[in-house]
Amino acid sequence: MKICKKCPLYTKKYGKEICNSSLYLNPETGDLSLYKQDGYKRGCGCFLKAKLTVLSEKCPLDKW
Repeated sequence: MKICKKCPLYTKKYGKEICNSSLYLNPETGDLSLYKQDGYKRGCGCFLKAKLTVLSEKCPLDKW
């Protein structure tokens, strides 16, 4: 969770911590966008507390 909280895609929504699927991030530059662009990766939209308990899950940005 420490890694996720440092990510620009991390968002609290409805009291839950999520990987924001409304945002795109360029992993090389750290730039955010509301629109899909070449080289940008989208947040997965998962509730992080649940996702982090499943060993087979991974970060869409390959941070973990």
